[in-house]
Amino acid sequence: MTAKSPQKKKPLQSSGKARKKAPSSPRRRTLPPGPMLAFPEVMRSFLGFLEANHKAATTVMSYSGDLKTFDEFLTRGLGSKSVPIQKLTVKDLDQFQDFLIAQGLKSNTRRRKVLVVRKLLRWLHQRNKLGSEIGVRLPSLRRVERIPFTVETADLIKAIHKLPKQTELDARNRALLWLLAESGCQVSEVKGLRFDQARSRGKEAWIEFTGRNPRVVPVSKEWVEAIKHLKSIQRKKDNPWIFLGFNKFGPLQGPISSRGVELLVRSYAERLGEKKLVPRTFRHSVVIHWAKQGLNEEMIQKCLGLRSRYAFRVYVPMLRARGLLAN
Repeated sequence: MTAKSPQKKKPLQSSGKARKKAPSSPRRRTLPPGPMLAFPEVMRSFLGFLEANHKAATTVMSYSGDLKTFDEFLTRGLGSKSVPIQKLTVKDLDQFQDFLIAQGLKSNTRRRKVLVVRKLLRWLHQRNKLGSEIGVRLPSLRRVERIPFTVETADLIKAIHKLPKQTELDARNRALLWLLAESGCQVSEVKGLRFDQARSRGKEAWIEFTGRNPRVVPVSKEWVEAIKHLKSIQRKKDNPWIFLGFNKFGPLQGPISSRGVELLVRSYAERLGEKKLVPRTFRHSVVIHWAKQGLNEEMIQKCLGLRSRYAFRVYVPMLRARGLLAN
């Protein structure tokens, strides 16, 4: 018997279509060695990217502050001012969480800073500056919804009524605090308020807010009388602004600044019986006040200028705790 010769395998016939290679995972991508980037350079580029994408100036400023904390961590936590970001490891990022805790920062603040760093690392990965997306391994905390600090609006308004109103500056401060307590408006709205935005007819009075959140908010007729008194004693008679800015020489040409409103509220906090008083306290407190008067959730949301129920969510726990909102 003769041995059978081994059969040769037939070559695979090509179908004429090239096989597609499976896309490699971006997290395992390796990059050729390149120049090491110091974090300050990376930070400037990232902030420039945000500005080019029309992010608000306040957003860019907030990102800058959070990234400076990460830069401080790279300096103090890793012991060198020139740590290239390409050499960061997952272990280093875990240490960043401990670094934030050691700074005594609250949980929501730590969460925000971690999310900003994750966005930066992801941005670098998308631009082939990082071989692996280590940012996704940086765990972030869950957001803690805190019940806002509030005071009794009725008691606050009574204390404001007792403030002096003889001079122009006293009358301005009294009317400004009164409006914050009654309308729940934001600092950005109250600072540029004009006399023609305050209206009254019969026993009714209201403020017409313009800008990003246009709406009509009812106020007391007594407050309208207070700003009429203010206008009668203002030295600048042709001025359209209700709340003028002041310096040591007297009233200015333009309206009060946002910082001026914040400092004014803090300076009056003790006289009004609440040392923790800040501008936003008026806004949180008037929500409780309106709910006690019978306004429903939709009406309160409209008075605050909130566009969605999601923005109203911060008030839901405190309203439910007082039995002013059904579960």
